[in-house]
This record gives sequence, C-alpha cells and structure tokens, in this order.
Amino acid sequence: MLLLVFFSLWFQVLYSQVASVSRLFRKHPDIAANFKTKNQLVRTTYMNILLGLVEALNKPPHSLSETELSNARSKLIDLTQADFKLD
Repeated sequence: MLLLVFFSLWFQVLYSQVASVSRLFRKHPDIAANFKTKNQLVRTTYMNILLGLVEALNKPPHSLSETELSNARSKLIDLTQADFKLD
C-alpha cells in the first residue's frame, strides 16, 4: 500500500502498470532521483515513456522493426535529457 501511495504522489499509473513500476523501482530505486519537475502530469508522461521503452526492449531483438528501434532510441534520449538514470 505504501508503494501505491508513493506512486500517486509522484506520478499516476494505471492499475495494470503497478506491477511493472514496482519491479522497476525495486531493481533501480534511484532511476528518477535526479528528475526534479514538480508537475505531476509531466512526471506521469515521462513514466509512461519509460514504461513503453521497457516494454519495447523486453521483446526479442529479432522482432523489433527499424521503426521500433528508432522510436526506442528517441525515447531513451528524451529520458536521459530529463535526468533519468538509465545506465
């Protein structure tokens, strides 16, 4: 329950995304440590971008099209420019 409260204060996620977000923050607790915006809509938007990137990159490499790879690269650039730690 505490994790859900944290998510609702920092950003909003769909119920179906809670498990993915929980797993992401357990494995990488400092992933958004440098992300400073106070706007919840912006935080939520970036979290959705991150979740989409993770979903795309979890596919087998041979199943990704050039367009999907290009989109993933663009998302990665956007997130790193927003100070997400994505090493």
